Amino acid sequence: GDVNSAIASLRMGLADLQSLLQAAPEDPQVGRDIALTQNSLAMVMAEAGRIDAAFECLNDAVATQRDLIGRYPDRDEYRSDQVLSQVNLGLLYQRRNNTDAAVTALAEAVESQLALLERDPDNMQYLRQIATTYNNLGGVLNDDQAAAIDNFEKSIEYYRRLVDLAETPSDYNS
Repeated sequence: GDVNSAIASLRMGLADLQSLLQAAPEDPQVGRDIALTQNSLAMVMAEAGRIDAAFECLNDAVATQRDLIGRYPDRDEYRSDQVLSQVNLGLLYQRRNNTDAAVTALAEAVESQLALLERDPDNMQYLRQIATTYNNLGGVLNDDQAAAIDNFEKSIEYYRRLVDLAETPSDYNS
């Protein structure tokens, strides 16, 4: 389908979720689903060139995810979701040529990813995420060659850990 129908579908889904949240305001899964839907909507909006609307959706997603992390600090999936939104926010800032904001968003994602890895150092999803985020951070820092190289090297380090943990190629892709 086209982008406009995807946006319409995501907005309808978001409205349904917000109705559910009113009925069950303390249900963290509904909040999580709202934030993930906002994240998806932001990416589709960005694809459609609606960058301001994409920023609004991502900022709403991050705010919801931070609230969930504050209320449920032991639920790693909320922090992992927030990492996804922070990375997307950083990449959106990069698209706008706002390097400082991109670096800040990606650095926040790295900080959250390091906290996740501290709790689960062999989690392949977390290793893949942080490797990708360091790679993105290196790309954003293309005006600072030393910092870019440092982040690319960190990315490679995490990819190597990921490869070392994988016993088979299907392990690597899981």
